[in-house]
Amino acid sequence: MMSDSQEYPGQSLGPYYMRVLSIGWYGGLMFTLFGWIASQFSFTSNGPQSFLAEITSQGWGATWLGVVVSFLVLSMVSIVIAFCYHVLLKKRKGIVSGACYGLVIWLLLYAVLGPILPGVPVLTTMSLDDFVTTACLFLVYGVFIGYSISYEYSEYKKLLRLKETKASSNYSKS
Repeated sequence: MMSDSQEYPGQSLGPYYMRVLSIGWYGGLMFTLFGWIASQFSFTSNGPQSFLAEITSQGWGATWLGVVVSFLVLSMVSIVIAFCYHVLLKKRKGIVSGACYGLVIWLLLYAVLGPILPGVPVLTTMSLDDFVTTACLFLVYGVFIGYSISYEYSEYKKLLRLKETKASSNYSKS
């Protein structure tokens, strides 16, 4: 498998990577907000700030400051998740790969990391409401990340083809 720099020699990937970064950041903010709203309306017992409330010794993780910090931390984690999608699945089109990616992240969080991280419930101890709500949130989050990155990648490739076509037509005119 060729890297992006080998596929497109001499082409800057900076703007494309900034788009992946912004997709991760805004996806993290948006879906952390959705998770927080779901916890406020009691669709799930664990909001985005619940892991932080368990880690902090003074309990400030459960305050408004904890909510803000958890939004920022989870948005930064979402950037890493977006770049992982870019590396693994950027060429996949459609929503199925993104949905599967979101469910894999959900499984990793609650089945693998749940026993390790304080404040994250273990998959086997979750209520049905928590199970369905969090699975749906991660499924839609995966679709957002996956579809957005795949779209940006295909647009980036179209732009490169257009530049190559222009360059070759300018070369043939000379």
